Amino acid sequence: VTLLEYDALIILRYGLMGFTMFHYLTVHFGKAGWFHLTAALAYAFSGYTLAFINQVMWMDCIILLPEVALGIEGMILEEKKGSWIFRYILALSLSIISCFFIKIQSRFVF
Repeated sequence: VTLLEYDALIILRYGLMGFTMFHYLTVHFGKAGWFHLTAALAYAFSGYTLAFINQVMWMDCIILLPEVALGIEGMILEEKKGSWIFRYILALSLSIISCFFIKIQSRFVF
């Protein structure tokens, strides 16, 4: 993997972090506006993500966190829980699998 490809991967992941938070805020608060965009950018470029910019493997869980929160919120507040349960299980499963395999890989590297 070249340095350019690595940088493109980091930019893509930061974009996905902002997109999933923007989606969460739009579903939670309704109509999208400047506040949603600003909050999504603040989430994507928070101190946590910038402090761990060299460890891109953990960014997958930060990308999926708003989707997990949206699934939990939907299960609690909505009457039709079927689609929200599926969304929650899918997002949480992807997050757990991603972190599990990354942890296994890092155990053998270090």
